[in-house]
Amino acid sequence: EWSSSIAPGANIRLYGVGSLSSTDLDSGYQQVYNDVTNHPEFGLHVLSLSFGGPESSPGQLQTDDQLFAQLATAGVTVFASSGDNGSTGGASSPASDPNVTGVGGTSITMNSSGVVTNETAWSGSGGNSSAYFSKPSWQTGMGVSGSISTREVPDVAAPADPGTGGLVVWENAPTGESVGGTSWSAPTWAGFAALINQARAANHEQPLGMLNPKIYPLLGTSSFRDITSGNNGAYSAGPGYDMVTGLGVPVFPDLLNQLIQILDPPANVEVNAGEDAVFSLIAESSASSFQWQRLPANSSTWGNITNDATYGNATTNVLTITAATAAMSGDQFRCIVGTTTTPAATLIVLPQLLYVSTLAGQPGSAGTNNGQGANAQFNLPNDVALDANGNIFVADT
Repeated sequence: EWSSSIAPGANIRLYGVGSLSSTDLDSGYQQVYNDVTNHPEFGLHVLSLSFGGPESSPGQLQTDDQLFAQLATAGVTVFASSGDNGSTGGASSPASDPNVTGVGGTSITMNSSGVVTNETAWSGSGGNSSAYFSKPSWQTGMGVSGSISTREVPDVAAPADPGTGGLVVWENAPTGESVGGTSWSAPTWAGFAALINQARAANHEQPLGMLNPKIYPLLGTSSFRDITSGNNGAYSAGPGYDMVTGLGVPVFPDLLNQLIQILDPPANVEVNAGEDAVFSLIAESSASSFQWQRLPANSSTWGNITNDATYGNATTNVLTITAATAAMSGDQFRCIVGTTTTPAATLIVLPQLLYVSTLAGQPGSAGTNNGQGANAQFNLPNDVALDANGNIFVADT
């Protein structure tokens, strides 16, 4: 309900399991993955998990990690609540899984205009270091502990304090009741991700997929409101990352703009043989790298383009092709912008144009005389041939 209130255009699909046992949860994860791969019409790109528990079984953690990795590969962004017991009990699973974005909580105060006047770390926000998962390569930046070798949780935060919670109106509470906990902040982030995916789709980009590697480089930027006060017991919020509120809470539209790399993808290009061709795209200023790729006509394998006599600027947003040939017609080109790949654009090369500079023969003057221009006569021309110098020869009888 909360996700759909944030992203009202999203389709919500609910999955229920018989219990929170590992067997039932794995069955649910597997069903989600099956539906993602077998039913693309469902449009499953975001999964919100409002539950968690201790990292008690390494074998089960490994099994779950494989399932979450499959979902990430399939383009699904997974959010999980980091827990409501502060730092007590260690990191919570599944939020501690590197393929999952763990969501912590804040206490927020707003004025009558909806402007945030104060926001601190919620004391119940689950946060700690994993006892099982090593620290991923992407988990770096100010505040990330250099002395802890395991994954730190949470990654991000959103309002979760029940004392300043969200108002939910339903049949048994017609005047509304307050809800809270990281079981609230996780679906809040799922709604944000749905909005970002909507914007990415409008720009011909793939869904977010695994989110964490995309947002840690944004630590300390205007994409996040850094929470610097409050604690969850063992850990305190402070500048940069912390194990109470992670990177902080999202700031829109800044975060959305950072996660949309391609503003205008490359279009098809048509040139005459021998002419130069140019493919270009417009990307966000935050785009960190470009790599153009080519798919030759009648091939199924994309390959990176390197600069040579034919191709230039292969690692910029503008690819140049010098003297395109007819053999290139039908080749497709795309660009990898950061971690996003543009749609493919096609090169169409028209045959070299031929220009007739001298007309042979003249109407009403039949004959068999060889010559140039009006001195030539034709009786019954029946075939033509072109030599390497552009001369046309006419067969006559």
